[in-house]
Amino acid sequence: MLSSDQRSRQVIQPAVRTGLGLPAAQALGTMRRGLLEGPGWMKMLLGQAVRASLLLCALAGCERRVAPPVPAMAAQAAAPPPAAAPEAQARQPWFTPAPQQGADMHMAYTHAVTLEVAGSALPAHFTAARDRCLTDAALHCLLLHAELGTGGGYDQRLEVSAALRVRLPHDQVAAYANALTAPLAGEAPGLVRVLRQSTTAEDLGRPVADVAQRVAQLSQYLASLKALGARLTISVSDLVKIASETAQAQTEIETAQAQQRTLALQVDTEELDVDFQPQPPRTAQVDPVTRVIDGAQDVLRQNAADALAFGIAAVPWIPVGLVALILLAILRRVVVGRRAR
Repeated sequence: MLSSDQRSRQVIQPAVRTGLGLPAAQALGTMRRGLLEGPGWMKMLLGQAVRASLLLCALAGCERRVAPPVPAMAAQAAAPPPAAAPEAQARQPWFTPAPQQGADMHMAYTHAVTLEVAGSALPAHFTAARDRCLTDAALHCLLLHAELGTGGGYDQRLEVSAALRVRLPHDQVAAYANALTAPLAGEAPGLVRVLRQSTTAEDLGRPVADVAQRVAQLSQYLASLKALGARLTISVSDLVKIASETAQAQTEIETAQAQQRTLALQVDTEELDVDFQPQPPRTAQVDPVTRVIDGAQDVLRQNAADALAFGIAAVPWIPVGLVALILLAILRRVVVGRRAR
């Protein structure tokens, strides 16, 4: 017959071997020793519970022993990458350039970009972008339009806004556009955010071919006129007509060549439209009572104006109402008099 201490050791030793901690195993043995001194049905129930507990502990211990340690490199790979610093995010290129075109293609690209500038930094960023186009000779930038609205107005509801339109060579558009979101000197990064970007392409192959053909035809016609005017047997009247046709042909050639240069400029460069918008202020939560009190004066003025408008509109109807009341009084007297008779 085993004592209660010996029975507890039989429970504690297997539990410790299965990987269960010593304090937990001792608590399990103490519980079993206390219950063994009770009735027989409690001993049977305790035996089944202890067997189930030992089986679960053994399975847990096996899982802890079989599971291999996670390598350091795997742990580092599973960890999420650190967030990029605001300075690095501000320097990342965001502009999507137009696709490169072949020698036989004549495409004109127009880019539209909308930027959101925080705080009062919008005029400074607009001025920096405009001055860079005007002063940086390496960009070969052509300023087409620049507009800055300082806001204000009679009701102080107009916001600060700016617009800029430039024309740049193909290899300078991306660099100029990416510099628009870069922080200025002494400015924190992240004040400029790109809201929208779109690119429109127009095929100028047919206009370019038509203008080139017209220039060639006019040049051939002008050469024929000059050769005809060089003859010695030509009369004076014919010479005057040839001179007039020569001047007209020369004018048409110059006009066609101007169109040719305009088309070549549109093909060789890209147009960039930049719209600067202020960042909307963050509206803080206001107490409803405070909001009503702040707007009480406006509400009172509006209601007083409505009452005054109603009174003014009712003035013409006052004589009509008086006449109606008099007629009703007369009619009442007539009806009462007839009933009295």
